[in-house]
Amino acid sequence: EGAWLPPGRRFASPGGASARSSRADSVSSSFALGAARAVGSGFGPGARASALLAVALELEQSLQQTLNMVLSEAMAREVVHGTYEPRPERTALPEQLQLKGPDDPRLPSTVSPDPFPSLMVDPRLLFHIHRNAVSNARKYGQRGAPIRTEAEHAGGELRLRVINLPGPDHARLRALDGAEAAVFAKGRRLHAGDGGGAGGAALVSAGDGAWIMAQCARCLGGEVSIAFEAYRTVFELCCPAAVAEDPAMRALSLPVGEGEVHAVGIDDSKLQRSLLARLFKTLRIPPDSQLILGGGPEDAPTFAARVAALVRAKPGARFLVVADEHLEAVAEE
Repeated sequence: EGAWLPPGRRFASPGGASARSSRADSVSSSFALGAARAVGSGFGPGARASALLAVALELEQSLQQTLNMVLSEAMAREVVHGTYEPRPERTALPEQLQLKGPDDPRLPSTVSPDPFPSLMVDPRLLFHIHRNAVSNARKYGQRGAPIRTEAEHAGGELRLRVINLPGPDHARLRALDGAEAAVFAKGRRLHAGDGGGAGGAALVSAGDGAWIMAQCARCLGGEVSIAFEAYRTVFELCCPAAVAEDPAMRALSLPVGEGEVHAVGIDDSKLQRSLLARLFKTLRIPPDSQLILGGGPEDAPTFAARVAALVRAKPGARFLVVADEHLEAVAEE
C-alpha cells in the first residue's frame, strides 16, 4: 500500500502507462523466476521458506520503489501546472530517502543530528528532489564514484546535500559564466556542444528536470542551488522543517527546569553500556555531561560514592542516573 496515495484519489499519467506496465511486468517476472528457483532448488522446506521470504521482500521493495516513482512523476506534473498543494506529514527522512549510512559503498550518507528527528514536511516533494539529484549526479559526475547525501537539521531548517566527484565536463562548467544559475532555468540545460561558444560550450533547450526540482523546493518554502567546486559538485536543498512531535519520545523527554543536565549510568554488560550511550544521545545530553561506568571491577563498589561526589560538585545541576538493578558489588577483602 502506498502511504503517498491519498484516500479516494488516483493520479492520471498520460503517456506513461506502457512504461509503468513494462516495469511492473519486469518485477513480476523477476519474482516468478526467483520463486521458481527457490522451490526447485532442492533445498529443504526451511531453506525454501527462507528463500521465498527473501524473494517476497525483494518484490515488496521493488514495487514500493516503482509506486514512489509513479507518484513522484504525477506530483511533478501537478507542480508544473501549479495545482499541487503540499501536504506536510510526519516524515522519517533517512527511511524516506533510503539512506543506508556512511558505510554504503555506492550511496554513503550522514545525518546530523544522529539520531535524526522526524520532520513535518511533504515526503513526496523531498523524494522527487533527492531522487533527481542522485540521478543527475550519476549522469554527469565521475562514472562509478560514490554519491554522498548529507542531511542536516538545525534551527527549524533542513539542509539536504547531494555531492558527487567531478565528471568529464566539470572544468568547462566551472569556467562558464552563469552556469550555476542556468542549471535551474526553465527549458535549458548546460552541455558540451559542437561549437558556438568558448570551448565548444552551448546553452540549449533540453528539458525541465532541474527547473521542476526548483519548483518543488518552492512548494516546500525553500530553494535549491548547485556549486561546481574545484573537486566536487554540491547540490543543496534548503527549506523550513519543523520537528514532528513524537508521542513515544515524549515519555523520554527530560523534565523542564533550570540548570545543566548530567547523565550517569552503570552496567556490567558492554552491550547495555552501548544502549545507555544511545539513550543519553537521544535525550540530547552532551557527551561531556555523560558518565557511563561498568567496564572495570572497581566501578560497581565505588559507584555510589562517585555519584555523590558529582552531585556535591555541581549543586545547581540535574542528574539522570541509570543503574543495572542486578549489578553485583563485591567488596574485596
